[in-house]
Amino acid sequence: MHNTITERIAILGHPADPHAAGWGEGAIDRLRELGFTGIQVNIGWGARPADEPLNLEDVVRLAPEDEARYPQPLRLNSDPSRYEGRRDDLRRRLALAQEAGFRTAFNCGIPFNNHTAHADPQPNCILDPAVGERYALLLGAFAAEFAVDDLWLYTYDQDAWLCSEFGACPRCAGIPLHRRLTPFLEMLTARWQEVRPGGRICWEPWELSAGQILQIIERIDTTGFALALHNNTAEVMVALPADRHVRNLTRAAAARGIPVILEGFFGAASEEVEPFLALQSPLTTYRQVRAMTDVPGATGVKEYYGLNVHAVDPNLRAAALGWQAPLLSDATVLATLSEGYGDDETRQAVEEVWRLASEAMELFPWDASWFVREVGKSDPAHALTAAAIRGYVAETPSWRSTRASTFMVVDDMEPHPWLLEDLGLRWQSCADRQESALALAETVQDRIPGAEGDAFRAFVLELREFRRRVLAYVYHCRETNLARVLREALEAGRQVPAGLIEELTDVLTADAANRGADDLGEVIALLGSDPAGFVATYFLPVPVVEMEQNFHGTTFIERRFPLPLGAFSATSR
Repeated sequence: MHNTITERIAILGHPADPHAAGWGEGAIDRLRELGFTGIQVNIGWGARPADEPLNLEDVVRLAPEDEARYPQPLRLNSDPSRYEGRRDDLRRRLALAQEAGFRTAFNCGIPFNNHTAHADPQPNCILDPAVGERYALLLGAFAAEFAVDDLWLYTYDQDAWLCSEFGACPRCAGIPLHRRLTPFLEMLTARWQEVRPGGRICWEPWELSAGQILQIIERIDTTGFALALHNNTAEVMVALPADRHVRNLTRAAAARGIPVILEGFFGAASEEVEPFLALQSPLTTYRQVRAMTDVPGATGVKEYYGLNVHAVDPNLRAAALGWQAPLLSDATVLATLSEGYGDDETRQAVEEVWRLASEAMELFPWDASWFVREVGKSDPAHALTAAAIRGYVAETPSWRSTRASTFMVVDDMEPHPWLLEDLGLRWQSCADRQESALALAETVQDRIPGAEGDAFRAFVLELREFRRRVLAYVYHCRETNLARVLREALEAGRQVPAGLIEELTDVLTADAANRGADDLGEVIALLGSDPAGFVATYFLPVPVVEMEQNFHGTTFIERRFPLPLGAFSATSR
């Protein structure tokens, strides 16, 4: 029995292309056609694409006398020269949304703590009365200038951060986070109700542990309060939605009458596959939405990354089907989506491509580590050090507890060979489905008419590149394990297992072909002429301390590394 989902919230534009959909002609009408009822009026992303506002202070200032009494101790991350431009954009978006009858939300982090710039304690501590007074004033100033209905509120991430009970803050030491955060949230919610009657605080407890969130749900004043949850306790995950923690938290909130809005990826672009923008896996999207709407107590769903509503996007159409008709068979979903793709034979081929591409998305081991979602940014010409797993992301309650129930690796580590084998085999299964999808797609892509054909051909190009990266992971895992067996045999004076050098040569040869212009001829030649020299040079483990030196010096939003890790050079996320 599915719930009645009364809210469906969109975001126009996304971090990979903030202006992809824009707020121009036709965008709002398209959202209405898809069944959306609300809009988040800023992209609300930690990397601040196009200098989109992320905190209240980015678009509103206190009166001079209040600013003098309650100064912000930290420099903001937004561009001060664009202050008025951000305000104008926000007003224009609000006017368009309200004219169309959409409920509006502004995504922000409170309290602003720019956490990468300093260690605990946080300069804006929620037990400091002055911090509460400043944000009460900011909420009033924001409400007076911008007719936003709801605040989509982060208390970790989005440049917000909280002191640790186990840290150095003299106010917070020894006081569990749920005891400190509950009254702070209640103050913000009551203030928002005062200045925006009928508005809500939609709290997104992304970085808190499941236990902390549950304690807050069970004790908070529910008036004007809603809960916003990623569709997986660890992240928004298209292939792994609605896990046990999400269901437990939603049930607890529903028991107290708290609305619960679950976030998912509804379009082709997502954090999991960025910078790819055209991948099509509509069955996976439909199944994700169906799982989200089936969570007992859920009252709404929301796009997490952002949408390009002007693109031909079977994923987005599948998401709309998911909340309009959540019990359709796979065959019916595919047949509905393939209308306009040509004659019956072409449509059947397209449907089979979508089925295979969706299966590949679900076979991909998204549960390996958070950094596995960086696959689209990885380089198929991976380094020739041993494959390693990058797991550590941030020092937060969730990363140090509940997230480990989803991700196999949450710390930087040298992986056990069985872990590399598991991931390599799963990536191989994913690549096999992608290969089958590509082989069929390439026979029909030129027969698909119009904009649907253009979008399908863009999808084929990206799927081919996606598969190259998946294969690079397959090869890197297997090369690392084979080199390890060879190294240990040589070091122990044992006979090298029969066929091992031949297999390793074959894998390196396939890897070289997948890399393109990057030639591994000298590497392969060394393996054949001097196996001991090969293992002394290539696929050597990288010490964990070296991983820490390479990664911990970068800021949270600047970390971007392929998994498995070979090269250790930071690039902007």
